[in-house]
Amino acid sequence: MYTFAISEHLKIFFLSLGMGFLLGVLYDIIRIIRLIVSKGKAAVFVFDFLYIVVSALLTYLFIIAVNMGAVRAYIIIAQLLGFFFYYISFGIAVKRISEKIAELIKSFFSKLYRIIKRPFIFIFAAIKRKKSKIKVFLSKKSHKTKNNLKKLLHLTKVLLYNFIGIFSSSKKARK
Repeated sequence: MYTFAISEHLKIFFLSLGMGFLLGVLYDIIRIIRLIVSKGKAAVFVFDFLYIVVSALLTYLFIIAVNMGAVRAYIIIAQLLGFFFYYISFGIAVKRISEKIAELIKSFFSKLYRIIKRPFIFIFAAIKRKKSKIKVFLSKKSHKTKNNLKKLLHLTKVLLYNFIGIFSSSKKARK
């Protein structure tokens, strides 16, 4: 098996620190999304589970890409150190302003929703006003169609079962 020199291991260690730092950034992004969606315990569980799955997948891909799939303890330790370095430096600042960021994003999407919703309200109100006229029109059309179909059925004098005479009640038709 191919082994790395000390300088390669040091390079992987620093890359792992950076990966841990990026995982910390990812955690804050998921936290802000969670604050936008909901503040309940279920949301915390779901988003934390999502973070664990995504970070495990990213760590797995990182180890495959950087260290040819060989799991080393110093890679995991360096990722944890990078995460905690982010958490005690930038993470604290982001945590303080994350609720404000979430509120800004919520208000933006609320305004966007109101803008998008307005034309649909007008369309549905117009449809509601016209609903009774449309209902009467469709009722008349369906009644006319039903009568026309009945007339078409009565136009044919000889039906198949009467022509053959199997289902006829008269003896004349049976002969």
